Amino acid sequence: MEKDIFNKKEIIRARRDIQGCMEDILNNFGRTMYHVNIKRFINLIEFNRVLKFLTAPFYDLDTNNIEEDDDGWIELNISDSIDYQIAYVFKKFKYFSSVDDQLVEYNFLYDVFRNTSSYENVEIWNNEVVKPCFREILFRIDDLIEDLPKEEEVNAKYMSIINIGSISNANGNLAIGDKNIQNNNSVDLFEDIIRLINENINDDYEKEEALRIANELKDNQNKGSFKDIVPKFIAATAKYGPIFLGMWQTLQNICD
Repeated sequence: MEKDIFNKKEIIRARRDIQGCMEDILNNFGRTMYHVNIKRFINLIEFNRVLKFLTAPFYDLDTNNIEEDDDGWIELNISDSIDYQIAYVFKKFKYFSSVDDQLVEYNFLYDVFRNTSSYENVEIWNNEVVKPCFREILFRIDDLIEDLPKEEEVNAKYMSIINIGSISNANGNLAIGDKNIQNNNSVDLFEDIIRLINENINDDYEKEEALRIANELKDNQNKGSFKDIVPKFIAATAKYGPIFLGMWQTLQNICD
């Protein structure tokens, strides 16, 4: 099966599998199994090709400002964007799973919530931080499944669960790293697109295809056919989602 084509059964089973892992994390606070279940969750989303594709863009969102030092304790400044909250939880779980210490979660959560009861700290963390993220992920996968085309095989362009609009600020800019800044007010939008392609796509075939479609967009600007080409560009750059998210939003806004 092509790497950017997914089978509907794969998607439905992936949804079932991730829900099972989520329930295990939310329902088991024991120091051994909490750590084990987080490791299982990370292994699942890294090795299940559907879940890996769906969740990969979250890892590229900048969540460095969420944790702040508070006289030796940790203060959490959770973003009002659920996408950034999801990204933070994924990254935190990734870190937990990489540590060979079953107390790593308990130690971190004590520094955040400061309760002497480890179970109480986990319960607060799960209910206030983790559960809303899990719920939103399942909602979005359910919506994705509901909106899938009738064909049994699904193109990657239909497979996004990250909310592009919610991670673009009021000026239409999206920054993920210092070098990847999209500007809706660019003098030449298409030069920006071509620059992003050349700087970030290394595979020759993928680069050639993305450049071809970018030039097609340029040739068809201000034409009715433009809106039909935008989905082609999104599909061609889907695996590089975090880099092109802002540009996708710009192109979609042009179509509206």
